[in-house]
Order: sequence, then C-alpha cells, then structure tokens
Amino acid sequence: MRGVMIALGLAGIGYTLILLCLQSFHLGMLPSSLFGGSLLAALFVPPGWGRTLLAVHSTFWLLFFTASLLASRIGASRKAPPKGTVPEILIVLGYQLQRGRTTATLNARVDTARGLAERFPDALLILSGGQPVSGPSEAGVMADRLESEGISRDRMILEESSGSSYQNMEACRRLWEERSRPRVWAVTSSFHALRAFGSAASAGLPLFVVSAPSPAFTYPAEIFREGILWVKTALFGYSSMSWANGKL
Repeated sequence: MRGVMIALGLAGIGYTLILLCLQSFHLGMLPSSLFGGSLLAALFVPPGWGRTLLAVHSTFWLLFFTASLLASRIGASRKAPPKGTVPEILIVLGYQLQRGRTTATLNARVDTARGLAERFPDALLILSGGQPVSGPSEAGVMADRLESEGISRDRMILEESSGSSYQNMEACRRLWEERSRPRVWAVTSSFHALRAFGSAASAGLPLFVVSAPSPAFTYPAEIFREGILWVKTALFGYSSMSWANGKL
C-alpha cells in the first residue's frame, strides 16, 4: 500500500509539472498535485486527525473529478445537433495560446471546424477568441490555419474582443442577430460542451454544440478546470468576470 501511495503521489505532482511545461498555467493543473501531495504527506504524518484530514482531502479531489467528468460527458452527448440539420453559422471557440501558438486542444477544435466547413460549404465561420496581452489573437491564429488548409477567408468573421466563454457567446449573439438569426453550431472541446451550451443559453444564443476530441494527456486537468469553473458559475453566474484562466 505504501508503494502505491508513493507512486500515485509522485504521478500527481509530476503530471502538474509536465503540464506547466506544455501550456500556460490554469487552476485545473493544481488538483492533481494537491491530491498527490496529500498522499505523500500522509506517509509521514502519525495516525490521528492529521492523517484523517489528508485522507478526506484526497478523497474529495477524486469525487470532484468524477462528478466533473460525468457532467462533461453528459454535456457532450446531449447538446449535439440533431441528425439532418444543416448549420448556417459555425462558431469556433478559441483556447488560450502557448507563446502565440496553438495547443493540441485548439488544434483539435480547428481540425473539427475544418471538416465541418468542408462538409457544409455554405456555412459562415465565426472564429471567437480575444487578444492576449501581446501577440496574435486566438481568432487570428485559427483563421490563418484554416486559410492555409483551404478554407476561404471570405467565409470567416473574426471575433477578437472576448475573454471568456460567456463573452464569446455574447459577442457571437450580436453577430447572429445582425444576420437574421440563422441556425448555429458551436465547435468546442468535449470537456467544454456543457458549459459552452450554458453560456450560450445565458447570453440568449440558441445553438447546438459539436464536440472536438480532447487530447488524452491534458484531459484530466481540463476536467478539473471545468469543475472549478462550474463552481464559479454556480456562485456568480455566467456573466461574472473571467478568472482561473476561464477563457476556453
């Protein structure tokens, strides 16, 4: 048992450290290290309240992950477009860049959007993702890549003002209203589908969500972040200011 706890503890902390090398920090990276740290600390704490509290702490993060995972899976399956429908607008939600370049998560969204754009050649694309402190916007990076892969720039509208999921949807709702309220699909990651749908509903934008595949390695951290942001949303609502790097 001691060996298992050491292995899990080191794995949790190591996972966080590797993620920090791969992409920008967000709060979803912390729970795995907190879980791992609790397991390692329990090995050095004598039996009593201290060890019990560490056990409760580790169990909490396991249950939190399980609940967040179930919510994400439900969202990805229940908010998908009905068969036979055709989108008139494809909204592609951005994801934070790493030193001005796309991450695997954003690449998956762009790949999914490109496939839909080729399948529905009359659909307009709204690329949504704002300007960081410096460097290109998420929308601009997505547009460059789609154009390089054969999608006409004339089909794209860049929404570069938003800084959170709700702001994405609010800005896109205004563009949607300007175009006589056409049918809309939104492309985002599978872990984000439920919150994207909720943000759209809160902003007054009716749509369906197409889930892009989520990279396996970063998936646990993204699930943790979704859970944290669901708690934030429950407390403050969708329109509250973005924090925890909530821009997705």
